[in-house]
Amino acid sequence: MKFLMKHNVNLRQIVSVVLLSSILSSVVVAIAVADSAPSNLSEQKYKLTSQRQSNCASQLPHSVADAVRQDVSQRENIPASQLQVTVLSQETWSDGCLGIAQPDEFCTQALVEGWRVSVSDSRSTWVYRTDSLGRVVRREEEPRNTSNLPAIVSDVVL
Repeated sequence: MKFLMKHNVNLRQIVSVVLLSSILSSVVVAIAVADSAPSNLSEQKYKLTSQRQSNCASQLPHSVADAVRQDVSQRENIPASQLQVTVLSQETWSDGCLGIAQPDEFCTQALVEGWRVSVSDSRSTWVYRTDSLGRVVRREEEPRNTSNLPAIVSDVVL
C-alpha cells in the first residue's frame, strides 16, 4: 500500500487494468476456439451421421419391426412374412401420439423417442411411427376428407 501511495497509483486503476486484461484474454481465447470449431464440428457431425445411418438397421428393435409388420398384416390382409422394412430413422416425437393425434384425442405432452419405419410388400409401402420399443404404433395416413363435400367431389378438388 505504501508503494502505491508513494508512486501515486490509484487502486481503482490497478483493478481496472487487471479486469480488462482478463476480459481481453478471454475474448482472444474464445475467438481462437471459434476459428477452429467449424472444421471439427462438421467432421464430428459427418461421423455421427454416417455411423447413425450404418448402424440404424442393426439398432432397430425386433419388437418395433414385428409390431409394424403385424399392423400392416392385419389391416391389409398380407402375411407378415412378406413385409420388409425398407426405410427407417430414429426420431423424437413431440407427444405421446407420436405427432399424429386423432381429432378429440388427448396425448401426453412429452418428447417420445422412437422410430419412423417404412414397410413394403414390393407393391405398396406403408409408413409408421412408433415409440422406441414398438408399444405405440401409428400409421401415417393420407389426410381424411373433413369437409362436408361428397368424397368424389373432394377427391377431384383436392
